[in-house]
Amino acid sequence: MALRSCRILVSAPQRRSSSALASVSAHNNDEQNVKPYSSIPQPTKLPIFGHTLLYSALGPYDISKYLDALKDMHQKLGPIFRQQLQGGAQGEVVHLSHPEDIKKVLAAGGMTPLVPPIQEGSRLYRLMKGYAVGLGNMNGKEWQVMRKASQQQLLKPGHVMRFLPSVEDATQSLIDEMRTRRDKEGVVENIYTLIARWYLEITGLIVCEKRLGALNGSVRDQEEAYECVRANIEIFKLNSKLKVASPLFRVFPISTWRQLVRFEDTLHERRTSQGAVAGCARNGRRE
Repeated sequence: MALRSCRILVSAPQRRSSSALASVSAHNNDEQNVKPYSSIPQPTKLPIFGHTLLYSALGPYDISKYLDALKDMHQKLGPIFRQQLQGGAQGEVVHLSHPEDIKKVLAAGGMTPLVPPIQEGSRLYRLMKGYAVGLGNMNGKEWQVMRKASQQQLLKPGHVMRFLPSVEDATQSLIDEMRTRRDKEGVVENIYTLIARWYLEITGLIVCEKRLGALNGSVRDQEEAYECVRANIEIFKLNSKLKVASPLFRVFPISTWRQLVRFEDTLHERRTSQGAVAGCARNGRRE
């Protein structure tokens, strides 16, 4: 829009005011001051590997503390810097830390933003198995179509409100379980796992409109829920490792990839054995 204004002003030289001339001059200066993409700072990288080695035993960072690594690079390189992970298999990622820069990027995203997949390993697994990759792993027009369809279900207050009684019931089960487990000091051990089981129960209620028994079901239901939770935790950890792995894992299945496939298989098998898929089918819905 600013560039269009500049052109309009230039096309009417006989009626330029001092403020208009100042605006044209400012825009021209902005264009002259634009730096090339190559000027964006980055850590030292190697051919093929990119910045992957920074997170290896030879580098200064640990992928399990990724935010600490980004903070350190921000201090050393400034508010804008770039990284090339997986040897550039996903392109380069430019990191911004200044609120105004972030605001400008988000405003210019348009209807079809392009963002790196949330969990690249899981996306590749789903493609390999023929499963839907999920909204978080989509980009471009495909993302826009799915986002538009899903928002009708996710963002309408009336539609969301009808799930509240079931969610409240499951949440009460969580509270009861926490009261049973807390010690004399009010501490609940393994609370993260417990909350993850609650989340699994909520997912079953919203997606398939049925309780999965993750909190107060049978012994078998709770054991399978625990396996789902454990598999999900490991999947997140393994995806973070693949984030900085050599892109060759796509061709030569390294140990991390094989472990991810095993836990993904476990997660999908447990979902099926708990009857979630059958429940969705009976209700005329798809997972």
